[in-house]
Formats: sequence, C-alpha cells, structure tokens
Amino acid sequence: MTTVKTCPYCQANIKSNANIVVCDLCNTPHHKECWEENNGCTAYGCVNNPNTNPKEDIIFESIDVGNQTVDDIQRQLEIEREKPTETINCPKCNIPIDKNSEFCKHCGHFLKEDISTLEKKRFENEYKKRYKEKVNFRRKRFIFTSVSIVTLILLFIITFYYSYKFINEYFASEKYQEQGEINEFVSSWEKAWESKDINRYKVFLDEDYIYYDKDGKAVKFEDKIKRIKYTFENYKYIEVDIEDIKTEKNPETPDYINVTFTQNYKSDKFEQTGVKTLRLYKEKGTKNKWKIFREYYEGTE
Repeated sequence: MTTVKTCPYCQANIKSNANIVVCDLCNTPHHKECWEENNGCTAYGCVNNPNTNPKEDIIFESIDVGNQTVDDIQRQLEIEREKPTETINCPKCNIPIDKNSEFCKHCGHFLKEDISTLEKKRFENEYKKRYKEKVNFRRKRFIFTSVSIVTLILLFIITFYYSYKFINEYFASEKYQEQGEINEFVSSWEKAWESKDINRYKVFLDEDYIYYDKDGKAVKFEDKIKRIKYTFENYKYIEVDIEDIKTEKNPETPDYINVTFTQNYKSDKFEQTGVKTLRLYKEKGTKNKWKIFREYYEGTE
C-alpha cells in the first residue's frame, strides 16, 4: 500500500504525479510551488525554513579523556551511533520517526498541536490581512477612476454648455448683426463701383454727401455724381478690392458709424491704393438704411 504524503505548507495530499521538492536536511516533501512561495522548507525547526531563527554559534569545549587512545574514543563513538534511536509512529502517516521530533519529516504533520494551531492561525490572519488590503486597493482604484471619469464628463458638459451659450449670444447680439449689415453694405458699394452703374452707385450716397480727398478738398454730392458718371462712361473696367475693414461707433450717437478700410483701386486708366473712411448714418429719413454722408480718402499707405 502506497503511503500518501502531505505537504506541510498547504496541508494538502501530494499526488503521485505532482512536482515536488524534498528538503535535503529534514527530508520533508513539498509541492514545488509551496516550496518556492515559502522560499524554502516549511518544516518547523528546519534550518532550511526561512522562518527558523538562526542558532547561536556552537562553542566547543575540551573534555578530559584521561589516558584513552584515539582508537578507544572512536570505538565509543561507534557504539553510541549503533544504539537504536527511540522512535514513535506518526499519528497521521504511521511511519516511525524520532521520538523528540516536533514535525513529521514524511508527511509534514505537526506533532505538537499548540504549535500547529498557532502557525495555522498566523497563516489565516496574514491571508485575511493581505486579502483585505487587496480588496481595499481595488475599491479605492475603482472609486478614483469613477470620480475621474465623472469629473471629466462634467467638465466637458460645462465647457460645451458655456461655449454654446457664448457663441449663440454672440451671433444673436446686436453688435454681430450690425457688423454683418456693415460688411454687406460695403460689399454692395464695392460691387456698384465695378458694375459702373451710376444709379446703383447713387443709392449709397446721402443728399448731404461730401467727399474729402487727401488734400482736404471737399466735393459735394452733385459734383461727385458727375465725376463718377464720367468715370463709368469712359473707363473700360474698374476693379475695387477692399481689405482690413474696421468699424468705430460712439455709444452716444448709435445712428452714426465710421468704417475704415484699405482700398485697392484698379482700372484701365490708373491704379491707386489708399486708406478710405466712410461715415455712415441711418434714420427715418433713410428708411433706417445706412447712407454715406461723408467720405475721406487718406492717400497711399
């Protein structure tokens, strides 16, 4: 009958085909993974057990052997070795072991129940402690990850909300809509030039319109219309390119606004680039539409 051996570390039976490690000092068999996990033998009191306290150095003392010869002493030692060792049977595996053993070197059974109970309790406590630490770590990591995700989502929602609100308010603002009106007005005025249609151009000017050239000379509405009409009739083409439009408005006079831009004028007769300012206004008399009542040309930049 084959004797079933028990691993002293995990207290489980060692199967016949299992990978085992046998301690070279106390001959106690172990599962290989149990040996590696404990970093050595788990037999109580074994020197290969990492938990065994190192013993103090042995101090050798001289003994007076009288007139005995070396041969006499060797014979006495051989007699002592040949004396039968008093043994007992292990209560678990029933294999004879030294009577003074505290641990069965064959099956790993603890011969002293108080020691076995204490070690088992220590193992259980350590296991519970490590398990609790691991669970707490996972719980904290889950909470931290969840809070981080929720925080990021809230930040995204808040940022999106205020961005949308700001953009919506900006496009709905009077300033934006007014700026759109001014840009459209200047663009239409530019196209009226290029169309060479005097009636289309005349619509943009107020009856009190006055033009000031770079020398400060004033040209009133009627004279300006005559000049423009002559230009339209005698120039083959006219191209007007407007850049860098800027508006300036006084809150105290909301019906007036200054529009300044760089004008690139090109025709078959000559080319000219300079800064121009249109002073616009609107009222009931203009049917609340912008009109040019002053135009200033500041010459080449």
